[in-house]
Amino acid sequence: MPPLVRRTQAERRETTQRAILEGAARALEEVGYNNFTTAFACEKAGVSQGALFRYFPTKNALVVAAAGHIFAELRNSFGTQLFKGKGRPTEAKAIAALWDVFCSPTLRVIYELYCAAATEPELAEGLKPIVDEHTEATRAAATLLFPAHAEEKNFHALIDMVLFSMQGASLQFCARREPTRGRALLEFLVGAVEAKPE
Repeated sequence: MPPLVRRTQAERRETTQRAILEGAARALEEVGYNNFTTAFACEKAGVSQGALFRYFPTKNALVVAAAGHIFAELRNSFGTQLFKGKGRPTEAKAIAALWDVFCSPTLRVIYELYCAAATEPELAEGLKPIVDEHTEATRAAATLLFPAHAEEKNFHALIDMVLFSMQGASLQFCARREPTRGRALLEFLVGAVEAKPE
């Protein structure tokens, strides 16, 4: 029998924090922001409220950290989809992988937090650096994926067009799925991204 490997205190803290954030994300997805409680997050995470509050002293701090965790997971999901299979990532494959992210039920949590932040200044203040970090990470990934466009004057506007188009479509499709319109949108976006700069 192999000897037991003792984890360091830092490793135990990291494991506990990750469990809390995953539990909070699942709780937000299941019951929504308005019905979210730290008690339910603890139940999902399998930790005590005392353990939770050692790392996240307020409900708002937990929600903001959970949003950051969700964004990171969505970026990981995008990367996994993009590099699945053989061949280099293409514009079409990137658009398809991004659309998979926008169709994720977890993304609805982010939409709900955006709406709540409009009337809750503390939440809005906490989310701002999280959203800014996500925006910068998205632009950095786009620069690597679309080098032919990266030096264009309107490069960021192109990326925003793709993101905001998908965001609007995915919001509408939360209420009603329209596969034909969804496919048409993706085809249009692929054409826009593949267009060569003048």
